[in-house]
Amino acid sequence: MHLKYSHKLMIYFLTILTIAFIILTILFSSMTSNMIYRTTIEDLTSYGNAMIEEIMEELSSFGNLNRAFHKFDDWLSPRNIRYEILNRSMPLVDDDIHMDLPPIVEDGDDFNIHITKEEYEQFIEGGIISGVSTTINNETICFVMMPKILQNSFMFGVSLYSPVSGLEQTKAEILRNLVTAFLVSLAAAFILIYIFTKIQVQQFKKMSEATRQIQMGNYDIQINNKSNDEIGELANDFNAMAYTLKHSREEIERQERRRRQLISDVSHELRTPLTTINGILEGIVYNMIPISKKEDSIKLMQEETQRLIRLVNENLDYDKLRSNQISLHKVQVNVLKAFTTVKQQLNNSAVAKGNAIVLEADDQLTAYADYDRLIQILVNLGQNAIQFTENGTITFSAYKKYNSVHIDIADTGIGMKKEEMEKIWDRFYKADTSRKNMPYGESGLGLAIVKQLVSMHGGTIEVNSKIQEGTTMTVILPFK
Repeated sequence: MHLKYSHKLMIYFLTILTIAFIILTILFSSMTSNMIYRTTIEDLTSYGNAMIEEIMEELSSFGNLNRAFHKFDDWLSPRNIRYEILNRSMPLVDDDIHMDLPPIVEDGDDFNIHITKEEYEQFIEGGIISGVSTTINNETICFVMMPKILQNSFMFGVSLYSPVSGLEQTKAEILRNLVTAFLVSLAAAFILIYIFTKIQVQQFKKMSEATRQIQMGNYDIQINNKSNDEIGELANDFNAMAYTLKHSREEIERQERRRRQLISDVSHELRTPLTTINGILEGIVYNMIPISKKEDSIKLMQEETQRLIRLVNENLDYDKLRSNQISLHKVQVNVLKAFTTVKQQLNNSAVAKGNAIVLEADDQLTAYADYDRLIQILVNLGQNAIQFTENGTITFSAYKKYNSVHIDIADTGIGMKKEEMEKIWDRFYKADTSRKNMPYGESGLGLAIVKQLVSMHGGTIEVNSKIQEGTTMTVILPFK
């Protein structure tokens, strides 16, 4: 049978309450009975001591024992306590001592107390015997047998007993009242548990509804939570999960947009040189290119082919960097020597555009970096500076500042707008080609690769630019 969570919760609570009441009732009954018997025996023992003292006082003064017995009646009758004054003539019957034979004085109905031979000997030698027994009418009693020993000899004994049926009735009445109180409490608890379970179930219903919203793709859902208990923690975890799913979806959508943009950009970048190469080949095949222009056409195809190779290599490098497939081998690199190497690689391109390359660095300054990757960073930044500068100056400078090495690559070119500076690190982003003095432009991957390489070195890169004044790229590398 299918039970709702609220019904299960109520059954659990009510079962626990019932079990607790049963255990409480059993413990209460046992403890109350023991307390009643113990208290009664203590009272009987106290009266027995008083009776022995009273008898000894009468005997020592040769008084009248009947006067003492009347006094005992006055003491004990109101308390429903009966007594016997025992002599030594307690015969042995079947290894048991039968205590209903004629005593010295007997007050009350006959009753049977059977004690063992060992207990009898203990009693004769001065030991007190107490316990619970029954009369011939099946009445439960507590009894005490107290001897008087004089000069190591048994003189007489006192036996007192008191029925506990009235106390048992009182205990039964208390138990009935306890059951009544339990039933009333159970009814009140049922109402409170019902309200409590409704509140708890309502919270779970909110989570269930929120879960359905998540399944439907609504990751903006949040559960209002004001509690600090486990359910509150669960609600907080759910909210954190929804927040993570929302951002994961946004990241997936962003990556999908980047994937589509990447396909579009790669297709565009490949189409331009391929179109150029195809056009030249068709011209050669159909003899549409004059012989005097064939050499230039072949050179142009070679340049476009190299551009395709460079584009593929840059894409491979960028993907390797993004997936951490490239490891760095850092050493202390002399910065000025690295600048000299970069100048040798870029000088022809710079001269072709009327630019001069200037190097400024202390010949003892070193940077802790991977030599090949540092050269790659500087070459890419230098190429970028040359690309946007004509008849100007490209300056490579380096200096030590705090706990890092700062490398500046500054040009006097056309500069960039603020919105362009925020996008130059994006893959395939290219500045406005109308402001560039190159007929085809570059792939747009150079700066994205630079940023990844600098980040792998634990450094940062900053850009500062003004329109028609130039741009400065600053690479900041930490010391070892």
